[in-house]
Amino acid sequence: MAEEIQTTIGNIEKEAEKILEEAKEKARKILEGARLKSKEILAQAIPMDDIEKEKKLIIQGADEESKTRREVSEKRAAQVRATAPEKRENEVRLTVNEIKP
Repeated sequence: MAEEIQTTIGNIEKEAEKILEEAKEKARKILEGARLKSKEILAQAIPMDDIEKEKKLIIQGADEESKTRREVSEKRAAQVRATAPEKRENEVRLTVNEIKP
């Protein structure tokens, strides 16, 4: 009976080793397939047309925003130039009035 148990345990161990080796082999094949697939993906050409289109859109948007900001700045500068002499004159008048006895 002890001999039968040892034989059974031996058979179970051999079967477990066989299953383990099969699992390792299957894992190696899966990893190799994944490596090959990743190399294929990395080797594919990046669609430069899409990149160029995106680049043009970004530049166009930046140009439009820059133009808008420039226009706003020019309007503000024109307003400051238009009101500066009047403000300067008011300040001079106030200063003169403070100095006069």
